[in-house]
Amino acid sequence: MNRRSVHVLFTIDCEPAGRTSQLGPSDWDVGVRALDAFLTTVRNAGFEPTVFAAPEVVDAHAVLFEEVPSAGGEVGLLLSPGSLRDARHRAHVGALRAEQQAEVVRHAVDRFADAYGRRPLSVRTTHFSASDDTFAVLADAGFLQSSISNPGRMVPKYHARWDGAVSGPHYAHAADRLAAGTLPLLEIPVTTDSTQRRDGIAPELRIENGTVNEWHAPLVRAQLERQFASDEPWPTLVFVTTTRQPFHDRTSRVRQTAEALADLLDSLEADFDLVPATPSRLHATVASA
Repeated sequence: MNRRSVHVLFTIDCEPAGRTSQLGPSDWDVGVRALDAFLTTVRNAGFEPTVFAAPEVVDAHAVLFEEVPSAGGEVGLLLSPGSLRDARHRAHVGALRAEQQAEVVRHAVDRFADAYGRRPLSVRTTHFSASDDTFAVLADAGFLQSSISNPGRMVPKYHARWDGAVSGPHYAHAADRLAAGTLPLLEIPVTTDSTQRRDGIAPELRIENGTVNEWHAPLVRAQLERQFASDEPWPTLVFVTTTRQPFHDRTSRVRQTAEALADLLDSLEADFDLVPATPSRLHATVASA
């Protein structure tokens, strides 16, 4: 009996450091230590990390970021207008008009390329913020992959409205963020249970949420069952976290959870062929099909 393939992505968002930051680490040293530990933990589990980073973070930790693709991972852009130095528009992405989004994207890509030596091809927005213009703007800017949709999430203050969004990897739509379309941009949604929601947020595969037995295992099994029951062409598990979490502290719950996830995924190997993936690698698989 052939095991069914499931692509597994471990992603981490890297916001600039600062004690006033809601999403970034308290200081730069804590952030780089957390990122380094996350990368090591994911690789030790046999998977490939995907890092979405704001340009300021890439600039601060250029040496570490240079090592990510050489070890099989991928570095993409975390589009966070509020963190961009000299940016004219600082509202959440989904609150901006199309031309304003395009200006922010150009600025962010230039800053990223200056720091990294190459432009990013994958992208995520802070707070999963987007409008119906966003995917067309990103495709026009040359992005090939994105991971912005969070099916079921409804947080208007961040312009993150994803109720009814396509739940599996799909080519994005030029005028409807919730639908599949024909843009050359592969959108890879975060894995969620879009049938329920608390305080506007659907249960998602966020590493720091709960314990493996009580949170991640039930969510993983339920979403795999749903994906195969609905014949989704490219079943995926997309995990998310941020460098605000103390992955470098071996006694922390989030570090222990990350390590325990390896055992959970090992337990699935009898029924599934778990394929380590990054956005670009998954896109290559989709394109070849």
